[in-house]
Amino acid sequence: MMLKDVKDIELFARGKRGVISVGTLKGKRVSIKTKRPDSEAEGRIENEACYLKLLNRHGIGPKLLMFGEGSLVYEFVEGEFILDYLDHANIEKARKVILDVFDQMYILDSLGINKEEMHHPLKHILVNDDKPVLLDFERCHPSKKPKNVTQFVQFITRDKIIVGLGLRKPKDLLDLLNAYKKKYDEPSFQAIRNGLGLER
Repeated sequence: MMLKDVKDIELFARGKRGVISVGTLKGKRVSIKTKRPDSEAEGRIENEACYLKLLNRHGIGPKLLMFGEGSLVYEFVEGEFILDYLDHANIEKARKVILDVFDQMYILDSLGINKEEMHHPLKHILVNDDKPVLLDFERCHPSKKPKNVTQFVQFITRDKIIVGLGLRKPKDLLDLLNAYKKKYDEPSFQAIRNGLGLER
């Protein structure tokens, strides 16, 4: 496959550093991401392609289809941004989505990858048919102290969100987070979820 094989390309959205277009490839809708001409950020598209290729093996992110000529092409993801979804989803479905995101955050932490912005992921998570898909990996970087799980905890413990999910904010939450950051292991990760009331 080559970029020239993508047909009917049209502008979809503009971000701080990139431009998203949509098109058709072999009868399926795809997204094409390129660098904004006025962006001073270097290597972001290449970085995102690298991490998408890796994370796709772990079931994270939209499927990367090709990369080249300063553009990356991945499967188009339908859905709602996370807050829009939580506004109308029932508690059972909403909790399953949150648990799914938590699992993806833990995989990222286990791989030593920091995604960034997960404390405010309003446009970084799309929910399609009750399945969350992470977006935007251009700022990913390796880290010995990744913060994906802890940042996502900051997000869901905001008053409106935690109440809507019927969760609780444990008094020892800070201790639970600190314990997790020392080991990044499954028991300490599970302790955070249990403390929030997100038991499986």
